[in-house]
Amino acid sequence: MNIGDFARDSTFDFQFTTSVAGVPTTLADAPSLSAYEDNTTTEITTGLTLTTDFDGKVGTHNVHVVASVANGFDPGKNYTIWLAAGSVGGVMIAPRVMVAFSIENRVASSPTVNATALLDLVDAIEAGMTPRKALRLITAAEGGKVSGAGTANVSVRNAVADDKVRIAAVTDASGNRLSVTTDLT
Repeated sequence: MNIGDFARDSTFDFQFTTSVAGVPTTLADAPSLSAYEDNTTTEITTGLTLTTDFDGKVGTHNVHVVASVANGFDPGKNYTIWLAAGSVGGVMIAPRVMVAFSIENRVASSPTVNATALLDLVDAIEAGMTPRKALRLITAAEGGKVSGAGTANVSVRNAVADDKVRIAAVTDASGNRLSVTTDLT
């Protein structure tokens, strides 16, 4: 069963049950878990915590996964988690694949990655204008400090940091813009 695609350094849980003849039964004989990356035979055992008889419910078990890079779970990879050891009612049921999942291998990796991709989408507003640049321009125009108003050279600074001229315009006597230079970096 595939439980999804997760962002790097995700933490998640899944549950499974064990029974004998339909009767919930405790998982015994030192049950343990391991994970495998793609087509490798190297076991990952860190970041996997098995709680048998979860919440006092016989035969219901919880697996807590800390799928961090530090624990060996890398973005762009697929993983399977196996029950590596354990028995139910005196019968060994391991090894057995429990679940499959991936880390940033199916969809964009996180809301931050998605937002960055959108903000830096080339030509999304008009030729050469990304949404990030457009927002910088709008923020300066609407909230930045203006200097030189009423003269031939008007400048508008970035709104919050106030450390960069975002818009420099040359105007005529009526205030009409004759030329505009922007700095949207």
